[in-house]
Amino acid sequence: MQRETKFRAWDKLEKRMGEVNYIKYSNVQYTYVSARFKQKEKVVDEGFNYGDKNGCDNVILMQYTGIRDKNGVEIYEGDIIHWKTDINNKYLGNFKIEEDEIVEWSKEELKWIVREKGASAFDELKDLTDYDFEVIGNIYENPELLKEANKLRNEDF
Repeated sequence: MQRETKFRAWDKLEKRMGEVNYIKYSNVQYTYVSARFKQKEKVVDEGFNYGDKNGCDNVILMQYTGIRDKNGVEIYEGDIIHWKTDINNKYLGNFKIEEDEIVEWSKEELKWIVREKGASAFDELKDLTDYDFEVIGNIYENPELLKEANKLRNEDF
């Protein structure tokens, strides 16, 4: 079975998210990205140069992980997921862990991971599929979600 490869695009200038129609790679010119945006009740296709060596890119690409959350929402790089689980530990007691973490690709580990902003430790995204998790936003459209602290609550206290 072949893995589904898709991307979405964040337009840095207009501050909007869109679906990527196609990517045209080039060794001679900059790579070209065509993206579809919903704009004022209309669907608009626009093109962008990508990979400008001078840092003039005006689009950020995010790849689909191949995993969906508990509601069937596709999870992309840059998404913020909320996950929770109940822990029953004979030494620590019963407690609930809830975390908001960012989905990213680990170049070192060569796998999709989730990590709290600024943290060095991470969990592998596929390991969370047994937990109750959902996409609550992404780092571009919802940066305020990154400011919320992760919670560790002990139900026994």
